[in-house]
Amino acid sequence: MKTRLKLYLTIIISLLVSKVQGQVVFNKIIEDTIGHVMNSVVALDTGYVFLSGTGNEHDVRSFALTHVNEVGEKQWKHIYSDPVAEYWEGWDGNMKNYGNTYEFAGEYVNPSEGKRGIHLNIFDENYNLSSQEIIFYDTIDKRAYYSIKFLEDDSYYITGQLYDYEDNTYRLLLLKADSSGNYVWHKNYSGEYAYGSTIIETTEHDVLVGGARSYPIGINNHCCPIKN
Repeated sequence: MKTRLKLYLTIIISLLVSKVQGQVVFNKIIEDTIGHVMNSVVALDTGYVFLSGTGNEHDVRSFALTHVNEVGEKQWKHIYSDPVAEYWEGWDGNMKNYGNTYEFAGEYVNPSEGKRGIHLNIFDENYNLSSQEIIFYDTIDKRAYYSIKFLEDDSYYITGQLYDYEDNTYRLLLLKADSSGNYVWHKNYSGEYAYGSTIIETTEHDVLVGGARSYPIGINNHCCPIKN
């Protein structure tokens, strides 16, 4: 049975490759001494840069950038971390390229102060950290999953999840920051257990937020069109 299964898989893969005329540039395991949770990949002229979630020497949640060249050889890696505070990397596809900058947002947790916020990171074209802002920093339980730069007014929109202490529910969070990463406003939507996981800027320059919401009968997808 095992031999037959391998044969079937080989045939299927061969057919798929021949159909799309794909070409494998490299297929490698990028070895490390620390575990990583992949988030985003950005293609460069010199190779690829990966954003991943990881831990530091204090076993505190952090994020890392790793650069590999065109054939998959690691060139450098840098962990962005703190001995106490946690820097979570957000969800898949969170890091994006805007001209000569690379930007993404994630959840910031400082257990020593009992506070949470959202960290917004901006890297230059050489992947040097240009700025990092901690937004919406208070005692409210919150999570940042995804962000975009709203090109119409050069603002940032970040979505995720916010705890509502009044009705004891987790609600979809949408936060706006200005072009410098300063807090402008935040809103929350839906009841029960909801979260935002992606944002799109429409051709009419509105913001479209997608995520999920759970009910007693299970999980249901939803999206919330929101005017700028």
